[in-house]
Amino acid sequence: MVDLAEEPAGHREERAAQIAEWERRRPFDLTRHRPLRVTVVAIGPECHLMVVNLHHIAGDDVSYRIITAELEALYAEESTGVPSGLTAPQVQYADFALRERSRTTEAALGRHLDYWRGALSGVRDAPLPLDRPRPARPDRRGGVVELAIKPETAEGVLALASARRATPFMVLLAAYHVMLSRLTGSEDVTVGVPVSTRTPDLDGLLGYAVNTVVVRSQGAPGRSFVDLVDQVRGAVLDAFDHRFVPFKRVVDAVQPTRGLDGNPLFQAAFDMEGADEDGGFRLAGLHVERVGSAVPPDAKFDLTLHVAEDAGRRLFARLEYAAAVIDEKTAQGWAADWEVLLDSLVRHPEQPLGAVPARPAADPVAADPSADPASGAAPASGAVTGAVQRIWAEVLGLDSTDPQDNFFDVGGDSLQAVALAARLRSEGLDVSAGDIFAYQTVEELAAWCTEQAAGAPGGAVLPPRWHRSR
Repeated sequence: MVDLAEEPAGHREERAAQIAEWERRRPFDLTRHRPLRVTVVAIGPECHLMVVNLHHIAGDDVSYRIITAELEALYAEESTGVPSGLTAPQVQYADFALRERSRTTEAALGRHLDYWRGALSGVRDAPLPLDRPRPARPDRRGGVVELAIKPETAEGVLALASARRATPFMVLLAAYHVMLSRLTGSEDVTVGVPVSTRTPDLDGLLGYAVNTVVVRSQGAPGRSFVDLVDQVRGAVLDAFDHRFVPFKRVVDAVQPTRGLDGNPLFQAAFDMEGADEDGGFRLAGLHVERVGSAVPPDAKFDLTLHVAEDAGRRLFARLEYAAAVIDEKTAQGWAADWEVLLDSLVRHPEQPLGAVPARPAADPVAADPSADPASGAAPASGAVTGAVQRIWAEVLGLDSTDPQDNFFDVGGDSLQAVALAARLRSEGLDVSAGDIFAYQTVEELAAWCTEQAAGAPGGAVLPPRWHRSR
């Protein structure tokens, strides 16, 4: 209990917020302290801030909701005298741990590991176009961009989910797959999804019972969003059927190609909260309001899309990003693109994905005003033009392109510009998304690439993996 009665009245709320943030960041010493820490800050006679800090080793989101429900019952018992009716759960966490140990033997996991080997066979790293290399030391600083999903878009999500015998979770995850495909330039997309490993007999049990599964989608020419929703629906259901394999065991079984600086199997995650998962306390006779932290949470992955549904079936979302490698402006652009992309996808679910636009080509990355992209460019070599034209068509999902086609006139958007730049860089061409906004036709972009390559050591046209320092 911290009493701020001696603080100046005008500074108490600010001081309470500082204490809450200090409590949030204060580490647990699990050798000496309990993994649940509660601090009550008295701001005034009838105004208090309660800070609840639960270590993940001892609880998950379900555990937190159990704690809130039990506190509500005990508070009502204390204030009204009505018995809470709470009883100890029949299964204790030690029982759960013993069950997990028997469930994760080689014999028990055999068919589940076979599933994951098949489902994730050939998975390759498809990195996001980061703004800077990963730091040598882990940096978990995160940032958050809030999204406002329009009511009509939310209705479209619900309608499409019903029509495809899916859930809103599956439709939203499928739309996230589309966004990541455009960002990475890859039709093979993997997303990490947290999933509960609780069974009905564990109701009322406090403890950590969460695993991570990987949901994979693979593209096919001409597929529509309906096709993708169906594919993601099947992948989600299969993944949930095999959710009891610890993620580390999946990684060991699949043995993906991986770097030392990234997460194995996926770099982006997705989760969704239902209307009953707000985590707020409802205490009899008191007005209780949940207060979020002003400091962004730690980023566990490069990107995590969180979606919440309220009691009125409205949808809210936030995009969490790793601030060490992604700029806020970049994340804001991706969030805005996903919002518009989602609306386009649920409005035209039968349309081929390559024809579905995201954000219009407005607010382009500012080009150097002193340079005229179209003037004075050197003629492009045939090899560069061929590479640019081929990758251009693949990113846009077109059978063919004309060298005079404007990227944004034939269906390109800012997400696809980022994806095109990433694909061209993978071929050894030094191109940024800003260059694509500046050089908007195949001919102009190929000429720019040739000019850049001419300055490389040896003047190679397609120097393997050569990039200019940025």
